[in-house]
Amino acid sequence: MKRILLLTTTSMLFCVAMLQAQNVFDPADPIVRYNSAATLGTATNPDPTIQNQLQKWVSVASNGISTGSGSYDVTSYKAYFINIGGAQMCFRLKFPKSYTNPDSAGKKYPIMVFFHGAGEPGCNSNGGVYNNERQLTHGGKLFRDRVDNGSFDGFLFYPQVNSGSSCSSTWGTAPYSPYYNLVLRSLDSLTKYARMDVDRVFVDGLSNGGATTWSMTSEYPRSVAAAAPSAAATGATNFADFAAIPIWFATGALDTNPNQAFAESVYNNLKNIGADIRFTLYPDLGHGVW
Repeated sequence: MKRILLLTTTSMLFCVAMLQAQNVFDPADPIVRYNSAATLGTATNPDPTIQNQLQKWVSVASNGISTGSGSYDVTSYKAYFINIGGAQMCFRLKFPKSYTNPDSAGKKYPIMVFFHGAGEPGCNSNGGVYNNERQLTHGGKLFRDRVDNGSFDGFLFYPQVNSGSSCSSTWGTAPYSPYYNLVLRSLDSLTKYARMDVDRVFVDGLSNGGATTWSMTSEYPRSVAAAAPSAAATGATNFADFAAIPIWFATGALDTNPNQAFAESVYNNLKNIGADIRFTLYPDLGHGVW
């Protein structure tokens, strides 16, 4: 029954997305900074209440990412936004290196979906739904460089939670949280308009984003080709549903959330049913294992 309901819900949402979809994706998109003083609905102050479509979006400069110590060039991460039925999510997207090559016009590309941790949402003090940058804190430069040097010729997809007054976030539990549907609808549009390979969706994340990686994999196994959660375990018990998905699970032995016993129990439960899982335990590291 669970699978039937999931497929029905997915089909209905896909139909909505197809009816309202438009191609907004362009690797030449400029980075536009949010301006609260601009007229609502203009390029620098876009309207987040427009429903059932994708929009080009903005960002707010964040310390340690595009400004300040440790900053790096994030302009190749293009800014977009989706609102489905009032549920909202901004995201950054980096295009594959060969995407605009004439000999790649028919090529389909894999995608990495990265779920940030609890400390990187958009919140009231950093621009809220307009922030669209703090999610690039961890791994943004590393993975950017892997695309730029040709190590990974694929998309990088960085969604962001909008947590309101609190600057600590959670992605919520699938399938009840709207963020999972927003990610899936965005991937649907990338498949249709930007030559994303729907059969090569790799999900990863750290801490709360690692838990989200587990949740995405366990609840939507038909949509995930491989997963790499770190500093997080899972309370899911439907192991048979995602046992065939390659998973690389990493955690620190000094971590308390998850602690070593819980992490090993998840690994053993999957391994015991023949799952395709690799487990790396770092003996001298804690929660910051990433």
